[in-house]
Amino acid sequence: MKNRKGFALIGLLLALSIIGLLTLIGLRVYNGDQQVKGTNVVVLEKAKNVIVKANVENIQSLIQAELTDKDINRDDAVYIAQNAGLYNPFNEVVMNTSEWFPEN
Repeated sequence: MKNRKGFALIGLLLALSIIGLLTLIGLRVYNGDQQVKGTNVVVLEKAKNVIVKANVENIQSLIQAELTDKDINRDDAVYIAQNAGLYNPFNEVVMNTSEWFPEN
């Protein structure tokens, strides 16, 4: 028998093909994660816009309802905001205190 040293060509090609396959799978997973993160940012921005739009619609309808009854002062505006469940999506603060409204 011959004394064989090293790898056979077929074994070397098999090892390289397995490494290449694992590299491709890893790159696809990594790129997929990057695309999902970008998608999440877009979805988050759309959600913030929806919240702002809902806040504006709530304020508008509540203020119109109050205006038909009487004049609104600062305390009334705070009361309306507390009942409307307003939320600032940019800093995640509930907008229900008097700091959100100007002085009379």
